[in-house]
Amino acid sequence: MRCKRTVKIIIDIAMYLIFVALMQEHLWSDGLHEWLGIVLFVLFIEHNILNFRWYQSFFKGKFTATRITLATINIALLAAMLCCMVSSVLVSGKVFAFLNLGGARFGRTLHLVSTAWAFVLMSLHLGLHLTSLTNKLKKNKKLLRAGQILAVLLAAYGVYVFIGRAFYEELFYLTEFKFFDTDKSAVLYFFETVAMSFPFAFITYYGRKLLQMKKNKMKIQGGTMNKLLKSILSLVLCIGCVFALAACGQQNNTTTDNTDTAVSNNTVADNNTDDSADSTSEESTAGDSNILVAYFSWSGNTQQVANWISDKTGGELFRITPEVDYTEDDVFDRAQDELNSGTRPPLSSHIDSETMAEYDVIFVGFPIWWYDLPMPVWSFLEEYDLSGKTIIPFFTHNGSSSGASSISTVAELCPDSTVLTDDYFTYSGNNVDEAESDVDEWLTELGYKN
Repeated sequence: MRCKRTVKIIIDIAMYLIFVALMQEHLWSDGLHEWLGIVLFVLFIEHNILNFRWYQSFFKGKFTATRITLATINIALLAAMLCCMVSSVLVSGKVFAFLNLGGARFGRTLHLVSTAWAFVLMSLHLGLHLTSLTNKLKKNKKLLRAGQILAVLLAAYGVYVFIGRAFYEELFYLTEFKFFDTDKSAVLYFFETVAMSFPFAFITYYGRKLLQMKKNKMKIQGGTMNKLLKSILSLVLCIGCVFALAACGQQNNTTTDNTDTAVSNNTVADNNTDDSADSTSEESTAGDSNILVAYFSWSGNTQQVANWISDKTGGELFRITPEVDYTEDDVFDRAQDELNSGTRPPLSSHIDSETMAEYDVIFVGFPIWWYDLPMPVWSFLEEYDLSGKTIIPFFTHNGSSSGASSISTVAELCPDSTVLTDDYFTYSGNNVDEAESDVDEWLTELGYKN
């Protein structure tokens, strides 16, 4: 029995840590995110098998307020995890791509909302088990007090992170996309996500205590009630301070945040599409320069970077445009279907071979779509003889800062060219307005800035 309990605890801890790690989607490359997801769901199935007796006894006994609360959380968590599983298959760009099920847009929406709720419900579920932990610590009052203070501080910080990340937007589908601060370290991101669990765990921990007090009709006098109220009041005060700090920070950054939000809300997502804010520019390819800046931009982020590169290098601009434009209604499914089937969409704009021969250096720009190049860029690179030319990739993203498979794809499509696979330019799409100085620095290092 003790061995089985130990196995349960190990599986539960592993599930939580893997889930938190998976929430940092931008830190994982290629299909590793999907394989970790498969490991998580194998553990989830094992967890349910080990706890099958809970299902067997579900309709037995009296449903008290405490039991109803526990059952509601557990059933909701089961539903959220199943939704995560289904949506993972629908949006898979690697492991399950061969199924070609379609429904990527619906899958992305379901995945965004279900993972957010699964995290919240998992945190609430963990709070149900805090009582047994605190009971073990009661023998050492100093350790218990230190643990309580640390937990309150983590809960307060968790609220700050919750507000800062606007996590509530994912819970209630107030946004279609999830954005990541790629400047933060993996350790800090992981710590912040764990901290977000504490406020929710506190809700069920203290909620359960109150329900048990009511159930047992305890005469709560002096000590017991005072301790409970002091703990709750400490947490409320800490959270209040965090809200005040968050409000001040929000007010100080209003101008910048409004600009970034206006851009970000038009994006499609890290591993799907991540361009935004449509714009236009005059472009011509007369072969008057030996530098070409060719780019594909669904709605503007990559185009903005391309414009800067052209201005600072004297390179000629060329927009890679498919004959049939992508729309907000079809971009998810169409982009995934084209990549999975290897479809090269025909382009509506072309460069004649004599003009292309005049270019020695070609900057190739694109957003990251489904961990790879958008297929129109494949069409462009395969259309011309680029032998002997220097190819310099640049791209925008909402998490795949390393470019996922895109850089290796460019190298494969241009085997007789010199592809700068280690000197590409990458920038977060939702902060692209701030990228000009980074473009300057990058071009200076490459030696192409005028």
